[in-house]
Amino acid sequence: MRDGDLIRVDIAARAPDSRVGEAGLESRCSATGRQPPRFMRTAQAKLLMLVRSASECAMTG
Repeated sequence: MRDGDLIRVDIAARAPDSRVGEAGLESRCSATGRQPPRFMRTAQAKLLMLVRSASECAMTG
């Protein structure tokens, strides 16, 4: 999410809903570049290379 994005919260379902369109989300995902991990020999480094956070569309690679 970015500053100014509209969010709808469904209290009964306990679920947030982003009001950003699919095209907006796709452009954000493609614009986000991956940064190389700091430590290349650890399991954590491998995890960092394969998994993205929710702020980066929560995609695995």
